[in-house]
Amino acid sequence: DFNNLLTGIIGYAGLSMNIVHKDSPISGNLQNILELSDKAANLVKSLLLFSRKIPLEFNQLNVNSLLENNVEFMKRIMEETIEIKLQLQDNIPLTQADETQLTQVLINLAVNARDAMEGSGFIEFKTEKVSRSKFGKEMDANTGDEYICISVSDTGCGIKAEVIQRIFEPFFTTKEVGKGTGLGLAVAYSIVAGHGGWIDVKSKVRQGTAFEVYLPIQTTSQPKNDFASISQKSVADLIPSSREGQTILIAEDEDMLRTLTIDMLESLGYRTMQAKDGKEALDIYKKSQQQIDLVFSDMVMPKKSGLELFNEMKELNPQVRFVLVTGYSLDEIQSQTIQQMNGTLLKPYSPAQLANLIKKVLSH
Repeated sequence: DFNNLLTGIIGYAGLSMNIVHKDSPISGNLQNILELSDKAANLVKSLLLFSRKIPLEFNQLNVNSLLENNVEFMKRIMEETIEIKLQLQDNIPLTQADETQLTQVLINLAVNARDAMEGSGFIEFKTEKVSRSKFGKEMDANTGDEYICISVSDTGCGIKAEVIQRIFEPFFTTKEVGKGTGLGLAVAYSIVAGHGGWIDVKSKVRQGTAFEVYLPIQTTSQPKNDFASISQKSVADLIPSSREGQTILIAEDEDMLRTLTIDMLESLGYRTMQAKDGKEALDIYKKSQQQIDLVFSDMVMPKKSGLELFNEMKELNPQVRFVLVTGYSLDEIQSQTIQQMNGTLLKPYSPAQLANLIKKVLSH
């Protein structure tokens, strides 16, 4: 539901960006809305990740930029008597990571450091490139040669050796009842392991603690496009004029999203038909399939889901062009059906993301 609201905010702000002069103060306000919406979308994504509702999303990531972008947020969750320091190695290599999950790991480590210092001290975030030789014979033969290390150190009370041995166990905690679930570090370790890395802990009682997050250096993924940056492009430029006039059937039960999608597509020169549920969409397709170039359907709808709609349309026309929209991940049971479609779009999405996908599908 919240992704639906975000899609509307991002969509209408993006449409407005295209008709407001770039030098207008309103343009700056709209850009702020898009940037805030991007942060809200990442927050929702974080919640969904922990409830196992969406998959990992790996992109090239500069860990120095990640820390610089989040340092102000870190300061807001600390007491004023706790200082945050950054010691970032220049020209740090890129890694392949899920930005939202990795941010969650760093926030978790920062909160633990804050609690260990009981109101005063400093936390230091440090980055460096390290080679395999640093780890000696303990490294597996199949591991990489170079890693990025993100160290989170504090001047707190330290951790006893017997506690360190159990620190990543699920539900193990030394905090008082009601002040910790014992899941934070277990989840953090699981996230880092999912990135092909690991976490080390170095600590001495009354001398502080350092958590070291190691991530492999990988640069094979494409850079991420967020809503704010992609909205700077002219959406109209994403659709060639030869494609204008094609007809798209929109199946969406949320009135606001259906209207928004119609507005976005018609502003690009497409004709549209609309349906408020899966059954109505199928009825329209049966009568007008020769006129419909693409079906753009939500996944969760009354009467027929997007998956059911696709399967029944495919029986009518094996060459049907179909794009599925969803706020959730597409699980393994559905993967064969999903692979037969022409594309999927995750909520929330921007006008430019919608336009780019439609262009891609209709160009084939």
